Amino acid sequence: MLDKQVQGASNVISMYEQHRRSGDLEKARALLIDTWKSGLNDPELLYKLGESFFLDKQPENAIKFLKLAEKYQPRDPRYCHLIGQCYVELNALDDAKMSFMKPSEQDRLYLSDIELAQLHAISSYEEFGVFDYERAFQKQPTLDVLEGYVIHLITTLKARSVVDLEFLEKVSSLLNIWHENAAKPEFVLKWFALFYQRVGNYALAQDYYQSYLRYFPDDISVLYNLSQVELSLGSYHECYEFYKNREKIQGSIGSNKAVLISRGMRELRYDELDQVRGKKLIIVPDQGMGDQIWSLSFISDFTDKFGCSIEIWMAPKISEAVKQFYIDSRIIIKSFDEITDSDGNDALAFVSLGDVFFLLSELAFNVKAQGAYMKVGVSKFNESLGSGIKKVGLSWKSIGSPLGKTKDIPLEFLVELKAYAEYSFIACQYGDVKIEINSLRRQGLALIEETNIDLLESLVETYRIVAGCSKVITCSNTTAHIAGSLGIETLLLTNSPTIWYWNKPGPSQWYQSVTVVQKELHESWDVLWSKVCNFLSES
Repeated sequence: MLDKQVQGASNVISMYEQHRRSGDLEKARALLIDTWKSGLNDPELLYKLGESFFLDKQPENAIKFLKLAEKYQPRDPRYCHLIGQCYVELNALDDAKMSFMKPSEQDRLYLSDIELAQLHAISSYEEFGVFDYERAFQKQPTLDVLEGYVIHLITTLKARSVVDLEFLEKVSSLLNIWHENAAKPEFVLKWFALFYQRVGNYALAQDYYQSYLRYFPDDISVLYNLSQVELSLGSYHECYEFYKNREKIQGSIGSNKAVLISRGMRELRYDELDQVRGKKLIIVPDQGMGDQIWSLSFISDFTDKFGCSIEIWMAPKISEAVKQFYIDSRIIIKSFDEITDSDGNDALAFVSLGDVFFLLSELAFNVKAQGAYMKVGVSKFNESLGSGIKKVGLSWKSIGSPLGKTKDIPLEFLVELKAYAEYSFIACQYGDVKIEINSLRRQGLALIEETNIDLLESLVETYRIVAGCSKVITCSNTTAHIAGSLGIETLLLTNSPTIWYWNKPGPSQWYQSVTVVQKELHESWDVLWSKVCNFLSES
């Protein structure tokens, strides 16, 4: 079995995130506390404990654990930033400002949008008692408050699935005022870029990021954002250098990779690919669940291309499903909780699962849309509905996405599906969505759900329920990848911006059975209704 470090770094934190995203913060924190009391003083575990108390509005307890984490990694700016936010909650503004400013100027590049807005608008907090940026700017239109106000407005774009043009014009106008009056106008280029990235104008975002990097070439957050913009533009080679050197740039590595390194293993270098034929590679995930399912679609091509044997180590929740359903029997799948001390000793090196696509694309490998690479038997739930019924799976939200609510399909849009009485609509949405399902039912959409299964906890059962559908309508989330990997005809409704691999409307370049339709951020979801109607009308 793997030691406690592995359990803490991989399984425990993963389980914590699952419980937290499902809304069960108390259960999530209890898991962390039990692990900590067992003697595991992992800094990431302590950070998550602090985060859980902060989210539960217990800033004093949050500070206690965050300061413990800080002892292990005093230069990790995340700890300083969250401690600063705790002090804000306690109205200890001098302590908050000291904590925000504690990292070096370089480290402060890790500041999130809202943290930077807080740092620049502390004066408005002192005056009004809340971070009311608009009120602060109207009463005190100084450059510092303007800066916080603009950053706040750009941040709120993540909380909206529809943004009117007037709002976008307002942000653009304020950005120009800030740029014209800033002591360092080159700094504002970053925020122009982020604004255009958030509204889906990737070409302009790329121009502004590149201009900004001429002045600040080591800004980690911008290097990362530029890589995502280049991916959205289909420029895979241009983001190659970032992915190849990202750990050196970021100054940290993923927890799964850290575990393998602690076991004496090393990561495969990009210039060693010609040496892997006939050798064994270990692949470990460094992404969310949907991205892991997507990356699995390239494993067979990778194996064929390089002539190596592959062993994939995964968290128990996803490994259980992949072991049962992944079609390519050449690939060995293991759960982290069944790895022994001797496992991996015969491997040449390890590769991150998320790097597989980039390794192939860098070598100009023609990555084609995949057919089904997972095969699943139908669940008892679907069998109980009968074989003659047309079943359409519905999934409408993403949990824990950095794009926020921009990915979510509004319930008032979905309820119009009640006009299609010839179909049975099946809830394929994971997470705590009882209230939403009941709301849809009250409005006339007879949504059917499997009440005995927690889809967030059981990927196996989620796969089986989706497999019983003849069609799926979904937003950008894990359900979309499940349906695509099963080869089920799927209509994917997206906003602009969306995650880079869904950015091209039309037949998906990754899954043969998925069609992507997209609206602009300022447009109503109603513009996609005709696409839904056509999808359901097709035989």
